[in-house]
Amino acid sequence: MVTILWRYEGSPESSGAPLTFSDSGQISAYAREAVRWAVEKGIIGGYQTGVLAPGGQTTRAQAAQILLRMWECFKHNDATLVEINPLAKVGDPDDEASKHLCALDAKISLDGNAAFRHDGWAQFDDADEADPYERRAQEHGLHYVHLNGQVGVIGNGAGLVMSSLDAVSFAGQKQGTGVQPANFLDIGGGASAQTMCASLEIVLSDPQVHAVLINVYGGITSCEQVALGILEAIDELNVTKPLVVRFDGNAAAEGLRILAQAQRPNIHVEQTMELAAAEAARLAADGGEETK
Repeated sequence: MVTILWRYEGSPESSGAPLTFSDSGQISAYAREAVRWAVEKGIIGGYQTGVLAPGGQTTRAQAAQILLRMWECFKHNDATLVEINPLAKVGDPDDEASKHLCALDAKISLDGNAAFRHDGWAQFDDADEADPYERRAQEHGLHYVHLNGQVGVIGNGAGLVMSSLDAVSFAGQKQGTGVQPANFLDIGGGASAQTMCASLEIVLSDPQVHAVLINVYGGITSCEQVALGILEAIDELNVTKPLVVRFDGNAAAEGLRILAQAQRPNIHVEQTMELAAAEAARLAADGGEETK
């Protein structure tokens, strides 16, 4: 997705409201039309039928060239953001001919899902800068974002996990404890028992986590397999911190039966996401229990 925001006085978007597009063809067409509009308004110059006019590299021509090259950089490098801020006009204050545009700072964000198309990206990977929990999750093919709360959150599907984070935050606020989610972790579809075990290991290795909310809707993912993964993780990691589980969908009844038969005192089952989030927030506020 690309958001284009024009701030030039007199432009249709000078109010500051961004125009957002998700289709690449639409973005490309708008980018070129934006350049043509800027030329007509005298903001930039030197743009003719898709290419720069030869000679006369004025600052207007440079601006047009920079805009087009930013778009090409965005498109060909699978970027999610290409930003120059600030773009300065530098040179002798008394000599207009000496002035040119200079990018004083820039930022480029790349889409990690496209890394397989770009072998050169490996040179930008800095192990010292990466969050250790996020790196471990990446090694297991998990979508994980480290936050600063007390309730670990595991679910399947980004929308369900985001809703779970909101439910935990609301519960902490309602209970007056200020408890917040400690992470975002999406185990994806078709998650196996091994995936759930790896997920719990990563989440529980964070010392700020005092309780874990596991919210799974069974589709491709079988709740029965998730339940087996939870029990496997408890045995393998010697987990004593409370785990609050909410299952729905494919094999939910079977998964809950497996957890009930296991009779683990640190497993708490709730019927809805709201109740599960409230219980996880309450347990986290009480400090949970120690685990390896």
